[in-house]
Amino acid sequence: MSFSELSLRPEILQALTDLGYHTPTDVQNQVIPLAIEGKNLVVQSHTGSGKTAAFVIPALNGIDSRRRMPQVLILEPTRELAMQTRDEVFNISRHMRMGSLAVF
Repeated sequence: MSFSELSLRPEILQALTDLGYHTPTDVQNQVIPLAIEGKNLVVQSHTGSGKTAAFVIPALNGIDSRRRMPQVLILEPTRELAMQTRDEVFNISRHMRMGSLAVF
């Protein structure tokens, strides 16, 4: 399966292409469609499996850039994870009209 088969916004698909991501990881294939449907998920997978993007991609996919208000809140247990997630949001949203920041 490719990212283009996951019903993602063109801006996200372009960013993923720019980042060199062509094929979702196993965890992304399983998580992204369910998250887009609005399902509640608990995911466990090894480090480096793409979990952060698996949650960030559908969260960004659901943002309405015409609404000028906060639409997504991501809570992380550590400053390091907060920065990693903020970087992932920044990279994947690079073609979207929105802002993001980490607060700790």
